[in-house]
Amino acid sequence: EYVNVNPGIVNSEGYAKLLDNSISTKWCVVQSGSWTSTAYIEFNSAKPINVVKYVMTTANDNQSYTGRNPKSWTIKAKLNSDDTWTTIASVSNNATMQDLNYISYEFDITNPGIYKYFQFEISAIQATNHGVMQLSEFYFKVDDCNEVSVGSGSSTGYNLPVNMFYRYSLTQQIYTAAEIGDAGIINSISFEYTHTESFSMDNIKVYMLNTNKSSFSSNTDMVAIGDGDKVFEGTFLATGSGWVTIDLDNPFAYTGENLLVAFYDATDGFPGS
Repeated sequence: EYVNVNPGIVNSEGYAKLLDNSISTKWCVVQSGSWTSTAYIEFNSAKPINVVKYVMTTANDNQSYTGRNPKSWTIKAKLNSDDTWTTIASVSNNATMQDLNYISYEFDITNPGIYKYFQFEISAIQATNHGVMQLSEFYFKVDDCNEVSVGSGSSTGYNLPVNMFYRYSLTQQIYTAAEIGDAGIINSISFEYTHTESFSMDNIKVYMLNTNKSSFSSNTDMVAIGDGDKVFEGTFLATGSGWVTIDLDNPFAYTGENLLVAFYDATDGFPGS
């Protein structure tokens, strides 16, 4: 999705070409005379991503029409649409990009983290005698997800993550930052099921929340689930013993604090043991 953009010289060289995964197209912006203003594009990813680097690729005819590469630019980002923009990269008077065709240049993100909304603004180009800027492609490099295993005990129970004996339950668990490790995107969560019988529980809702809370003082010392993000709603099931995995409907941006996971079963009934 794109918002607040300089459209480009013609539709075939418009802003969407910057992010179309093809170096054979390009985004080309023309200003009258020399470059005196800025070119910018705001866009968002389909889900939060943990950005660590970014890549810009020169266009098809930079070698013939020189000076069109960006010289100074700023990249800003935020996780939520109503957050304040955070500058994650700022470059002034860059001389790395050369007047060559289809060459990709990799740059570091100076403020890496988990973001979904992005703003890319070009304030200067290499040339001083014209106002034409072009790029064929722009993309982020992200930190890949790792599998994290928490806990090493052998104790079992029927009331976590949902109550397997009585329906209509709310459970909450806290996983500490030390147990999880680095910040990142959570795409799924798994629990080890030791019983051999299959089960299926409908209408289960799962919420996640970054929190500084580290423990519960009582059975009623819970966090309002509305404070968290609903990451899953559906059927929680297993066909036998082993790991039961829930693939999240909405991947969760874990920021490196403690993680609270809440399971809410709003269905009444008595499944039994």
